[in-house]
Amino acid sequence: MTLLRLILVLVSVQLAGGCALLPERLQAPPATANQTLDPDAQVKRLLGQARALRYSGRYAEALLRMDRAIALRPGNEGLKEERVQTRASWERLQQELDDRELLLRTEYEAQRLPLLRQRVRAAPDDEPLRGEMERLDDLLQAQADALSGCGRRQADSNPVLARGCLELALQLRGSASDQSLLADLRPKPSAAPGGAAAAKASANAMEAPEAPAAPAENAGNSPAMIKAHALLSTGNLFGAIRLLESLHQQQRGSEQSRRLLQRTRSRLDQDTGRLLATGDELYQQGQVKEALAVWQAALGMDPLNADARRKSERALRVLSNMQALQGNRGPDKGGRDRI
Repeated sequence: MTLLRLILVLVSVQLAGGCALLPERLQAPPATANQTLDPDAQVKRLLGQARALRYSGRYAEALLRMDRAIALRPGNEGLKEERVQTRASWERLQQELDDRELLLRTEYEAQRLPLLRQRVRAAPDDEPLRGEMERLDDLLQAQADALSGCGRRQADSNPVLARGCLELALQLRGSASDQSLLADLRPKPSAAPGGAAAAKASANAMEAPEAPAAPAENAGNSPAMIKAHALLSTGNLFGAIRLLESLHQQQRGSEQSRRLLQRTRSRLDQDTGRLLATGDELYQQGQVKEALAVWQAALGMDPLNADARRKSERALRVLSNMQALQGNRGPDKGGRDRI
């Protein structure tokens, strides 16, 4: 009996030990890193992500993370103020894109007006043609006012764009206030030795007739290159590319102009690529109107960009369908086409 009791005691101890281990086996798995973060740590992480997105130009995503951070700490006035600043930066970017599109569109229309005037002089009895010319003239006068506004808006943040707007506005109609602001925005002559001589050399180069094949050392001072750099200074990459391409088609280019053409093409591809990507993100978030504005800005920068044109036309169709339905269903609930 003693041996049997000993065996029963051992079995009881093993069973008790097994039961003692059971609760440990049923414990929940360790918490993830995100679950262990306290609200302050989560706010810090979200704010860091938002700032990185803001610096890369992804404002919509940055605002979403700031909203999540504010939801965790609704009383944090610093977070709210930074969100206001981020939203203002995004609006400034959108305004700059609109102003660049206005400048490019007006430049295109301004080039059409002299051609229409020539056609009207050749056919003075053509009333439809005369009417088209008058409508275009009225449109350009209205756009001149818009360009003046662009010059004042961008004077502090983007003087190069402001100068481009004001110079074109003055070409369309004279304005003393525009002339005065443009004079303030133009770079002042360099006081360094040789500055006046360099300015005089540039002026002489602009007035001199362009040689069929300029020597390499004088290539940068040719009228075509000076005009190309002037277009680049106003942000007109497409116009500079067309000018340089024409130069090489006429076999009047140089190695320097070829390198400038390659750099400008690369820069235009990068700029339009960023705009297209931003438009894609807005579109996927259901912000069709905002995406359309960004894609149209890309098309304004590069009128030959097939992707920008295709996406703009698709967004216009979506908005038209949404208006026709007159429903409350948002684009993110079935109202979007596939990009």
